[in-house]
Order: sequence, then C-alpha cells, then structure tokens
Amino acid sequence: MSLRHFTALQFRQPMARGLNLPFLVTAQEGGQSKRETLVVKCHAGYGHRMELVMRELFSLLLARQLGLTTVEPVVVNLVPGLEFGAMDYRNHNGKDYVDLIERSHGPNFATVHLGSDWKQWLDTKPPQSIPKEEINAAYAFDAMVQNSDRRSDNPNLLWRGEELAMLDFDKAFSHITSLRDEDRPWRKALPMMQLSAHCLFPHLRLDPDKGLANGLWDSFEEWNLQHGDSELHLMISGAFPSSSLDFSELSAYFERLSVGVDDFFGYLTAHSFPTKQ
Repeated sequence: MSLRHFTALQFRQPMARGLNLPFLVTAQEGGQSKRETLVVKCHAGYGHRMELVMRELFSLLLARQLGLTTVEPVVVNLVPGLEFGAMDYRNHNGKDYVDLIERSHGPNFATVHLGSDWKQWLDTKPPQSIPKEEINAAYAFDAMVQNSDRRSDNPNLLWRGEELAMLDFDKAFSHITSLRDEDRPWRKALPMMQLSAHCLFPHLRLDPDKGLANGLWDSFEEWNLQHGDSELHLMISGAFPSSSLDFSELSAYFERLSVGVDDFFGYLTAHSFPTKQ
C-alpha cells in the first residue's frame, strides 16, 4: 500500500486559515489525465520540521485504516517555476508564498480537496444527521492521537449527509515527547488536552451500558493484530525517502497503547461527561 503521487501544475490561492500556511494547487497524478485540486502543506510551512509532517500524515493514515472518514493524504511534487503563479501573494497577510514554494521544491505532503458538496461543521448550528457513533469515534480518535486542535472556533470538520470528515491533525501527538517515559501517557495527556473544549464534546452521546466508542476500540485492536504501526512507517518513509524520519516515539506510544487500550478507553469515557445527554 502506498500514497498517490501528484505533480503540481498551477498555484491557485492560499487557504483562508491554517497553522502551516496551506494553499490550493491544481495537480495531476502520474500517468493520469484527470486533474485534481489539492491542499498543500509544504515543508517550509512546517518550518522544515519533518517530524510534524510525519505525525500529521501518520494520524490521517491511521484514521482511514480504523474506518474513519478523512481527506486523502497524498504526495505532491512542487516543481521549479510553480512559484511564479503565486506572484500576487508575495505579501499575503504578511506571508510570501513565492518564497514558501521556492523553499519547498520537491515532494511535499498534501490532501485531496473534498469538493463543494461537503459543508463546514458550524458549532453554532451542528448537523443533526450525523450518527452518534460517528461523533463519538471522531472525538475518541482525536484523544488517541493527542490532537487538541479541534475547538469550537476551529473545528476542522466537514459533513455531508450522515458522513463526518476529519481534516487537519496539525497538533497530533503534541505530548508524545514530554510523556515518553510514562507507562500510561494518556492519563496525563487527556487532562492537558482539555477535552471539554473539543468541538464535539457537547454532542457526545454516552450509553451507560457501553463505552464511549466501542467500534473504534474494536477497530484498533483488529488493526493492531493485522497491521500495527510498522506498515504506516513504511508508507511514510516511502513517500519521503530522502528525509531522515525517526518513528521511535510513535512506536513506543502505540506499544503502550496496545497493552493498555482498555485503560485508555475506560479513562477517556470516565472523563467525557458532556453537558447534553
């Protein structure tokens, strides 16, 4: 299994918001005639910190393997000359997108734009069509990967009918380094994440006879038995072969999680009492 590879053909515009200065491009997959719109998070936008690219890409791949809906992560080649299409954005909100692209030539991380039929999750008017299992699972997955960046003012969620799609994982594994010596790191990470501030927290539905996200729990245990995190390491390393990537902290975390998954879900459920039932 590998990521799809694209070549960027045209710079379109910066995204309205994003920690890593994402922008839209029109791109073409190798050997295909169809053109697609990609959201690019280039290396310079991450400050050339490949560990942050690795963590976000890992989170998206894991979510998809566990059955959650996310944008599709891909690799896009930013070729020399692409920056000329960004000349109108040399000082866009204080950022120079020509310089950003010039410093990111080569393979970069991107996601496939979902399209206009997906709507933004608005915390003031959340959709009623999303099944509670989808909401609970998305919330629990963010807790699993220590993603504290899905707040009511920045939910990073899209929805369509009964589907809920998770977008950014810019702050995934935000406590993985500081808690690397903990046997059960989630017991310290979850309080630091301020779970009640998560945009989905008020919309959780807890069954007193069941856990918070039993479906996700089952999927994780099956994934751990059949694949484990090493498969994702190979996919990410194959996408960026020239980068030196260290997966040791991720491996140590998931080794602890695989042993203590019942404790993780039990602790998460006990600390997730939304205001609405």
